[in-house]
Amino acid sequence: MKNNKAAGSKNFFIAAGVVVFLIVAFGVGASLASAATFTKFSDEFFIGGVSVAGKTTIEAREILAKSVEKIRQGVRINIPGHGVRTIVPHQDVIALDDTVARAKTVDERGIVTKRIRDWLGLARRVDVDFVLARGAEENISDAVIDGLHVPLAVATNARFEISSMGGTIIPSVNGQKIDGKDLKKQFATKLARGQTDLTATLIEAVPEITTPMAMQLQPRASALVGEISKGRALKIKDKTVTLAATDIATLLQPRLEQGAPTIGFDPDQLKKTLSKQLAPFEQEAKDAVFEYKGSRAIKFVAPQMGIAIDWDALAQDLFASLSTDKNLVIVATKDAEPAIKLASTNTLGINELIGTGTSDFSGSTANRIHNIETGMAAINGVLIAPGEEFSLMKTLGKIDGTTGYTQELVIKDNKTQPEYGGGLCQIGTTTFRAAMGAGFPILERRNHSYQVHYYFENGVSGTDATIYDPKPDFRFKNDMAHWVLLETRLIKSERKLEFRFWGTRDGRLASRTIPKILSTKPAPPKQLIQTTDLPVGKIKCTEKAHAGASTIFTYTVAYADGITKKQDFSSFYKPWAEVCLVGVAQISEPVGGAPAPAIISPDAAGATGN
Repeated sequence: MKNNKAAGSKNFFIAAGVVVFLIVAFGVGASLASAATFTKFSDEFFIGGVSVAGKTTIEAREILAKSVEKIRQGVRINIPGHGVRTIVPHQDVIALDDTVARAKTVDERGIVTKRIRDWLGLARRVDVDFVLARGAEENISDAVIDGLHVPLAVATNARFEISSMGGTIIPSVNGQKIDGKDLKKQFATKLARGQTDLTATLIEAVPEITTPMAMQLQPRASALVGEISKGRALKIKDKTVTLAATDIATLLQPRLEQGAPTIGFDPDQLKKTLSKQLAPFEQEAKDAVFEYKGSRAIKFVAPQMGIAIDWDALAQDLFASLSTDKNLVIVATKDAEPAIKLASTNTLGINELIGTGTSDFSGSTANRIHNIETGMAAINGVLIAPGEEFSLMKTLGKIDGTTGYTQELVIKDNKTQPEYGGGLCQIGTTTFRAAMGAGFPILERRNHSYQVHYYFENGVSGTDATIYDPKPDFRFKNDMAHWVLLETRLIKSERKLEFRFWGTRDGRLASRTIPKILSTKPAPPKQLIQTTDLPVGKIKCTEKAHAGASTIFTYTVAYADGITKKQDFSSFYKPWAEVCLVGVAQISEPVGGAPAPAIISPDAAGATGN
């Protein structure tokens, strides 16, 4: 009997095993067949709560797109006691193609499960969630929650109220806030199911500074009452700003630093108190602007560092002064970076300032300044390619009335004659100095025939460069690996020109010595030149006397590879007499009938430059 039962049990398990094997075999075979021939979703198949039964993947996607569009129109958030807020999700909140592909895979692989559930008489419905796009959680970030503008009770920090009697504590107060963690979880879960109604949970908000924290700091606050009563003076540049004792008493509060409670001045509150008084000393940073066409910048604004009050440092320095006898606190400042750097505007290597040159045009006439400005405009923004030899005369182009230049008087052949371009040697000299500042090899430079006060530097001549069409020219070579840009600036308030080269530094260091005076020669006697351009007997002195001189300086460039190159620039200046015009009715011939010597101004357009 016992053996019969054992045999029967054995036969049952064998039969059951066979059935299971057949079901699995049938299921696997059907699944493989289904995978190979899938054309439509199965009956009772849902994606994001939407039925796609009997639909192809293309048809399913079209149906789901309408559901997703409703989600994109807004997700409703019910906030107990404060109504409903709606947020509009990003356009790509649902990854629709990924959703359909995943659902197709689930349907293909679920054929066995479906058949077993059919056989057992169980429900056949299959639900697949939407696949959320990458970054979908940003739709319900802390910033988005804050932007709901729910008027919840705000947690209030404990604070001090300081008087001559010491520091008393105003207790902290708890507030309310939305449970962001829970809301984010709901957002991900419900949107995956195609649902757009969420319910926020309100939880208690605890302030950063609690009453027990303030109680720990109270003795120290009371100990500072005496120092607070003296007030403080804040100095910035040549201005002094007074911070009254009442302001200090308000600013001195408990705060957190690196998570630990302490006492001090809150930088943000200090800024609110003093910003109006200190704002005039700040300078806003200037963003870089660079647009170019061919070898010319059509728009260039050099980036400019700004100056900002360092409120953190000022708060620390001011608090530190309460423990000393110092009543004067220097206002700390810091550089303010421009938002747009030059490097981000181009791929030419125009990234940073690489060299500067200046010159002084004090005493120039209106016409001379006009010519300088015209010449500056002609070369401003020029782009110089790597390996290119720059010619100033070529870059300036035609110099006459048609190109915007005015005439300056030149003394020639005993009479005054107008000539275009007087003053352009200021351009030549400033370009020469800027090229040396950048460390470029100088290919051609000639000094003026006479010493001209416009071109003195460090009190001596020797670093000037004269130009005149067609010669002499001023030339240098861009021997750097990147393009460079020449920017010209005229600072009228300082009567100064400043030329700047922009590019990419390659590690070279440029320097030059102050010109050494080798010899001097006094100016000759005053010269009187007859002219019929002035009333008879009228004297007009047009040139000051200049002594002659011989100078030399050394220009050195030390390259990053260790090579050093030097150029010596020698200059010889003729002595120049004071020249005055005297009005006559008729110019008399000199003794012997020889023509009078031609006199040419050293600072007018002519062979000696300007």
